[in-house]
Amino acid sequence: MYISIIKRILKFMRKYWLVFCIFVPIGFAIGSIEDKGFLYLLKNFLTVNFDYNGNWWYVKQYVYMLLLLPVLDLFFDFVFVKQWRTLQAFAVLAASAAMFAGLFLVYAPMYKNSIYCIIIFTFGYLCSRFDLFSKIQKRISIGAKSYLLGWILLVAIFTVRTIVAKNAGHRASDIVLAPIFCFAVCLITRSDGKISHAFGWLGKYSVYMWLTHGFYCMYYFKEFITFTRVPILIYLQLAVVALLTSAVLLFLEKQLCTLFTWIIRKIQGTREYVR
Repeated sequence: MYISIIKRILKFMRKYWLVFCIFVPIGFAIGSIEDKGFLYLLKNFLTVNFDYNGNWWYVKQYVYMLLLLPVLDLFFDFVFVKQWRTLQAFAVLAASAAMFAGLFLVYAPMYKNSIYCIIIFTFGYLCSRFDLFSKIQKRISIGAKSYLLGWILLVAIFTVRTIVAKNAGHRASDIVLAPIFCFAVCLITRSDGKISHAFGWLGKYSVYMWLTHGFYCMYYFKEFITFTRVPILIYLQLAVVALLTSAVLLFLEKQLCTLFTWIIRKIQGTREYVR
């Protein structure tokens, strides 16, 4: 599994480096990002630091969680008995995660956000491994009403999170809300093929949207993005700008991959000719 994980990380880093090589020089040119020397640049390029875009903190977290995936797989393959019921496995791991998180929150507050993300990721892994969403949907047998239930859950989740979240970095409630959100989205997409296709289409651009949106709302064109002073309009405007940027970057990535593939084949052909 680690080979596939490394490939996934490299695929992600390819996108990260493309965004880095375009947006960071623009920041230098217009003065939005301070140039502190080559060593500083190299550390950020290698994701050791994220001084050029504070919103990139999640890059390292994403890589950590990918590397954690095989560990979780080994844990369930060798520690848990296969005959255990899904809910028993879920309860035991949830209790273990809660104990681990509690100790970590007491002794290392600086890692609090990482722990929250890891717990949420672990719950997502459990839902996928044990196919919990499908089993829950079959158990409650709501049939055609699943579409309506999905929307009700989404509205409830957004309402609850809006109430309990005190700042943009709030994650404590996401331990509970994130699995419910994913279940609600599954109910909706399984009931409506058009929404499912729309999510699939949007997913093609999601990584670039994820990597570039911070530049627009914090560093470049901030006044343009926020001029309405209406949160939902700011969000939609930022999403559209990031989506358009992502389409251009995805096209550019494909062209570069084609070019590099052609160069490699030419080099290989030259070596074979010399031999």
